[in-house]
Parts: sequence; C-alpha cells; structure tokens
Amino acid sequence: MTVEGGTAATKELSFSLEEYGARLAGVRERMRAAGLDLLLSHTPENLTYLSGYRTPGYYRYQCLAVPLDGEPALLTRRLEAYNVAVYSWFDRHATWTDTEDHVAATARLVADLGAEGRRVGVEKDSWFLPVRDFEGLAARMPTTTFVDASGIVEQGRLIKSPAEIALMRRAARHAETGMRAGLDAVAEGRTENDVGAAVAAAMALAGSEYAGLPQFFVSGARTLIPHATWTSRRMERGDPFFFELCGVVERYGCAMSRSGTIGEPSAQLARMAAAVEEALAGTLAIMRPGVTAHDVNAACQAILTQAGFPGVHGHRVAYSIGLNFPPDWGEGEIMSLQRGEERVLRPGMTFHVIPALFIPGVGATICTETVVVTETGVESLIDFERGYARR
Repeated sequence: MTVEGGTAATKELSFSLEEYGARLAGVRERMRAAGLDLLLSHTPENLTYLSGYRTPGYYRYQCLAVPLDGEPALLTRRLEAYNVAVYSWFDRHATWTDTEDHVAATARLVADLGAEGRRVGVEKDSWFLPVRDFEGLAARMPTTTFVDASGIVEQGRLIKSPAEIALMRRAARHAETGMRAGLDAVAEGRTENDVGAAVAAAMALAGSEYAGLPQFFVSGARTLIPHATWTSRRMERGDPFFFELCGVVERYGCAMSRSGTIGEPSAQLARMAAAVEEALAGTLAIMRPGVTAHDVNAACQAILTQAGFPGVHGHRVAYSIGLNFPPDWGEGEIMSLQRGEERVLRPGMTFHVIPALFIPGVGATICTETVVVTETGVESLIDFERGYARR
C-alpha cells in the first residue's frame, strides 16, 4: 500500500472548506452517538459528499475512512490518485494496485488509523461493499467489532445547504434546455434517436454532466415502459410520448418530466394528462415542513382517485434527489414520499415529485418537477410550462 502526500495538482473543489468541515463534523457527531471509533464508507455519493473526490471508476474498490479525530483517509485504486489530488479537499490517501489485495489494504488502513480492535462502522446497505469483501475484512481483523453504520452519512445529505441548492438550480436550467430541444425535435416520421440526439447535444453544450440514469424519451406503446430509453423507432401520428430528463452540475441533479402526443390526444390521454398536472399542483400545495411523507403520498393518490384513476399510480409520489452517480440519479434510499413513511418534511430537503399514469392499451402521461422544501412550503426549481404538448 502506498500512502500519498500532497501534490502540485490544482484543487477543483465544489464547496468551501468550511462546508466540507461542517459535513465532517456532522458525521462525527453521529458516529459518537453510535459509539463508533472509525467509519468506512463505500458509497460513491458519500465519498464525494465528505471529500469532494469523484470518479466514474468506482466499479473498482474504493472507500473513505473517517476517524473521530484527525484527517480522513481515502483508499483507492492507484490509477485514481490524480483524481484524489484534484478533487479531494484533504490529502491523506492510500492506494492499491491491480495486483494487490484491496481487502488487505483496507485492513492495513484501519490499523494505521488506530482502529484495529475497536468499533468500526460499515455501510451494510451499500451496493459497493460486496459480501465477500466485508467477510474478508472481518476475517482479517477478528478483534475488531464491525457494526452497521448505514445512513450515518446520508442523514446529512438529506438536508441540502444553500450552496448545494444553488448547484441544483443550475442543473434545472440544463434540464429545461434539454426539454425544450427535445420537444422541438418531436415530429411525425422522426425516430426516437433523432429526438435523443437533440436532447443530448443541447444539454451537453449547455454544460450538463452525465446523469446517474440515462436521459429518457419514449413514444407510442413504449411509453408504458417507465425506464426505457430512445431507440430507432419511427414516430407516428397519434403517438403519445414522454421525456424524463435530469440536468447535472458538479454531480448535483435536478429532474423533470413532460409528456404529449403527436397530433391531438385521445380523450383518455387528455383526461390522464389533466389528472397528472392536477396531482402535481395539488401535491406541491400541501408540501411544507412538518407534514409527513405518508400524508403527502396519500394526498396525491386522493387527487388521482378523484380524477377517476384509483390505484393506477401505486408507487411512491416523490424521492429525495441531489448528489448522484450511476446507477441512479435519485436518493430514494435516503427518503421517499410513500405509504408508511412517517418522517416529516424539513426545510432544505429536495424531492423529485413524480405523479404519472400508465394504462395498458392507452399509454402514459407524466408531469414531474424537482422542488426544495422552504420554511413555509415548497419552491419548484423547474421553470417550464406544465401543459400537455401537442406536436
């Protein structure tokens, strides 16, 4: 294992040192409450949140070690060393090479930080800590107590700072740019790929980064596939269509959806479109600090039921959104507005609110926006007309 010191690289930090320090202090406060001496985080968004370091190379092992005192330490593949030098606000860094055992490197790092034989937290719900690696680490350190520390970092991520919200506002402009370009490109005889190319080019030229999910555009019967991406399908008169797009700035995303028809919609599609627009407006109207996620979800379901679509929208009505890497642009694992979720909304939370109707044999309509919870209600970060599009 190689321990790297400072380098001559020019730092590219997304936030001030004061903000990173406040995030670290919050995590340490929660570590003390859980009786932890060290936290090992393996979730890419958590690494970026606490250190600034980011890479799409997390398909290979990496982790962040946070002691109760002193500087945290990153452990990455050696190839990522310059990413750490550029993006991380601290310089403590250990590496492993492709021919070395990364689990052994992790054990050495824990020992170097004085936590062997003590209580070490790991994120058991992280997609990026395989069972084999966790069991291997526990076997190498039999005197160390490993406990589940899932959610300790995410509790801080749930409430966005003004600086984070500022990045999401910029990301919203990119989503709007992509939506405008996409709607302008929809026409009878064109392919979904034609529309996708217009969306991708407009967003990239505006400055948007890659999103944690693909940008979505589908048409015709394919609108019933919620997470389908564009294909070579050629669009026809009467086809419904919808977009779900996410602008991203400094890894912070802001998502929105709009739908429409090539030509005039059927009476059923028109009813569905009116219902989801009403559901979006009505849901945002009741969202405010102190209201439970369960009650927000119930209110949205009630609006759709009253409009004649009981039980059609059966999933969550919104999910937390912000910092994102593939395979997701949302933070639904942190908090979703859904049945049985009794946590309340708090100022600084950000959600993608997603009323939609998918009816076999008819198609889908969807109208969604990203909002931030304020002291008195919510503010939509999206500035784009909600009307059902006709092309």
